[in-house]
Amino acid sequence: MTSSRQKHQRAEHSGKHGGKESGKGAVVGIVFAVALAAGLYMFRGPVGSFVLPKFVLTKTTSAKKPDGEFALLGWANWLEKVGTSADVVRCCYAVNFKEMHDSWCSTNSSLSMMDDGIKILSQCSENLRGRTEYPIESFHADKYEGKVRHSTRGSGAVFLISEFKRRASRLKTAKPSDAISPMAGSPVCKILEGCANDKTKGEKPCREVRKLLGDCFA
Repeated sequence: MTSSRQKHQRAEHSGKHGGKESGKGAVVGIVFAVALAAGLYMFRGPVGSFVLPKFVLTKTTSAKKPDGEFALLGWANWLEKVGTSADVVRCCYAVNFKEMHDSWCSTNSSLSMMDDGIKILSQCSENLRGRTEYPIESFHADKYEGKVRHSTRGSGAVFLISEFKRRASRLKTAKPSDAISPMAGSPVCKILEGCANDKTKGEKPCREVRKLLGDCFA
């Protein structure tokens, strides 16, 4: 009888101890998940710039169909919105075909949508947050700079980005090949050029670009 009681007590103690350990494991798992999510949010620019072009947006734009490059700009806009409240300052790519063509497709541009699209917007947003001067009309981040204009739509926290480029100090240390536009003459630039024309801006490729970029205020 005594032996049976001792076995029961040991089993009961083991069950309680196991329950405590299981509870601790669950708490540790939750803390790890929260920390991982916070880390991914903090480094969403670099992570998105690496993961999306290599593993998600593998189809590139053809002469008549906008695809991965424009989708990446849409992802960039979404990444700046996700995980923040509506009143947090952020930059956004507006659907302005002429301005987009000037920034991405000029012969002296060293930018690539796939390589720089997410990083430009992320660095722009980080540079604007905490600034108090009025009006804010430009951003100067670690690798990029450009103009911004404050939009009064929505919460008033959105800045539309234009005339962006790699900072001159970064160009001096870049490889010679990096100073040559990687996009000039590409299908992306041909679509932007056509969409910047009032006569053709309503055609299907232009409508698809608008859809891929999304709404800065939605």
